[in-house]
Amino acid sequence: MFFSIVITTYNAEAFILDALNSLKNQIFQDFEWIITDDCSTDKTVDICKTWMAENPEFLPRLKMIESKVNTGVSANTNRGLKVASGEWVHVLSGDDALLEHALESVHDFVCKNPEISVLQGVAAYYDTDFSEANFKGNLSENYKTSDFFNLPASGQYRLLLNSCHVISPAVFTKLRIAESVDFRDENIPMIDDWPLWLKLTKNGYRFYFLNQILVKYRLQKHSITNENQGFLVSDLHRKCRPVYRLYIAPNIGFFKKITYHLDYAFKEILYRFFNSSKNPISILTMKILRIFKKPFLEKNNQHDA
Repeated sequence: MFFSIVITTYNAEAFILDALNSLKNQIFQDFEWIITDDCSTDKTVDICKTWMAENPEFLPRLKMIESKVNTGVSANTNRGLKVASGEWVHVLSGDDALLEHALESVHDFVCKNPEISVLQGVAAYYDTDFSEANFKGNLSENYKTSDFFNLPASGQYRLLLNSCHVISPAVFTKLRIAESVDFRDENIPMIDDWPLWLKLTKNGYRFYFLNQILVKYRLQKHSITNENQGFLVSDLHRKCRPVYRLYIAPNIGFFKKITYHLDYAFKEILYRFFNSSKNPISILTMKILRIFKKPFLEKNNQHDA
């Protein structure tokens, strides 16, 4: 198989059919499917099994892994990656969907550029569902760092020490290099992507950019990065603390460490004492911060092309 698509699920009953059908409808079909479920308490597993029974033609290249305990996204992803056999791997969240040309586009791009081992495309962001009314924009980089993909791996690594610039839902990697850095870090159960990008770039694997929309990403309330809707500051900074401790602090200077600690302390104060959409201090502070860290969400008419 050329691709292994690892579908990670946890209580995704409302969305999993979108993910499954997006693979069913791929133009390029040389891939295996691996569904790995992290002990869902809803009907996610039942829906998957029903879909599999209704689509028996895909069973020879479809595997399903069920965990009896909830282990977190990193371990759940690793269970799928460790049984993958494709040359390239993509991790698809159970509430996202690939565009029908995604695998074909990646296949053609990497075959024309055999030096590539890691690439990122563009993600189309939606609020709750994939209707036209809920389209929010296309995201290719988290912050205004337009030179990120032009840098060597060492330069990308230095930027990643500051923030996760990579749009993870749109990333494809060669399986062998993900394996060479020991996949996701299960010591950080809820942040599986940023440590991996740090490991890859530190080991000399550069991110390349494919300027095509590959995935539809759902901004919905159960997302890790969006689970505190209605608040000005999420607790994502708490989840990222192990990334700082294990991957960033050992590789930065003294004054940079002070900056990180001050940033964390500032966000923690906002989170604990001013975290209300009606608090004027929080509103003003977050508006100032967003001036310097504004996402690239570019609306256009080609997001479903």
